[in-house]
Amino acid sequence: GYPALLTFDAPSRDLCSARRIVSNTPLQALVTMNDPAHIDAARAFARRMTEHGGDARAQLAHGVSLATQQAAGDFMLTELLALLNDAKFQYHEDPALAAHLAETPDAAAWVLVANTILNLDSALTR
Repeated sequence: GYPALLTFDAPSRDLCSARRIVSNTPLQALVTMNDPAHIDAARAFARRMTEHGGDARAQLAHGVSLATQQAAGDFMLTELLALLNDAKFQYHEDPALAAHLAETPDAAAWVLVANTILNLDSALTR
């Protein structure tokens, strides 16, 4: 099976299981922040947010709404916008670091923020 599924206490595929054990461990957060499948999902989610239109704040609000089915508060949007701007600065300073996530520093910053939104507790456990 897929190694990350072990971290989430997924049942063996050898037998049918009608009930899953609910668990929440720090190792799961490491998987959702770093696993290639989750990074690919963040790339697609970043594209979806930026294609929404409007300014960055509106795009972030749209992303939070999609991921959590809740409106983002002002504090959350301010923090996400700060993260986006900090990531853009860092990735423009070190394009090689950005290349691990996306083709451009700006796109890499959006992937980082998208991954952050997808890892919000309200997005994972809704």
